[in-house]
Amino acid sequence: MRHNRRGRIVLVALVGGMVAACATSDRPSEDRSAKLIPAKESVRMGNASLSGGDAVGAINFYQQALKGKPDDYEASLGLADALMRSGESAAALKAYVRASEINPTAVEPLLGQGRIAIMQRRFADAQTVYNHAAELTGRTDPRPLVGLGTIQDLCGNSASAQELYLKALALKPDDVAARNNLGLSLALSGNPRAAVDILMEIVQSPSAPSKARHNLALAYGLMGNTDASENVLSTDLDAGSIQNDLRYYAMLRQRLAESPPPPAMPTPHLDMRAVPAPGGELPGPKANGP
Repeated sequence: MRHNRRGRIVLVALVGGMVAACATSDRPSEDRSAKLIPAKESVRMGNASLSGGDAVGAINFYQQALKGKPDDYEASLGLADALMRSGESAAALKAYVRASEINPTAVEPLLGQGRIAIMQRRFADAQTVYNHAAELTGRTDPRPLVGLGTIQDLCGNSASAQELYLKALALKPDDVAARNNLGLSLALSGNPRAAVDILMEIVQSPSAPSKARHNLALAYGLMGNTDASENVLSTDLDAGSIQNDLRYYAMLRQRLAESPPPPAMPTPHLDMRAVPAPGGELPGPKANGP
């Protein structure tokens, strides 16, 4: 019996070793197959991951694509976008610059560089980049104009900013970023009634971004219409957050009444390819990035 028991133990050990050996022998083939994924397929998987909110997974796929094809424009741009989504703005800037090097006539990498420059308050650099983007498109793309307008607003030049937003809307009347920023600029430059009219056209859409509703609430708050402001905010915020925002609007209304012209906008809460900074937002106006 003792001999049989020992034999069974040896047999189990051998079987276990065979299973482990099989698992070990499988891994290299899996690694090899991963390395054989074409760059185009890696980019597709990266795009799907980024669209699904998995920025880290997207970064891995884009990096895999670039290993096999270092000059792949879509992979470089996707990597930059994913890095921005992860809050890695320094690495994202390098990736956007690389994408511009690969495709010097592409506008998207320039818009990314401009957004990062605005976030870092390097307004002169942002203006240079957006002007270049505008020239590349023959000034037929509203996005560089929205970027240039954002810079003017952040520097306190609301009249120049509003002119640029209107030019963007002339090119694309339904451009949400241009309309949202125009409404915010009007509200902060002493014309909240006009801001309400502009922003109402956005928030009536079922797909309206929350920042447009918050800017509408701000415009109502600057008019002193607390009830309307609270009603708009209730779509997105809890009672405590609503009261915080209402107090902010009251403080801002008093500041604007005491010391016009209005202060420059805070750094914008960026949309789409440039992602909001990690953590919560302070109450206040929210501009769209181009």
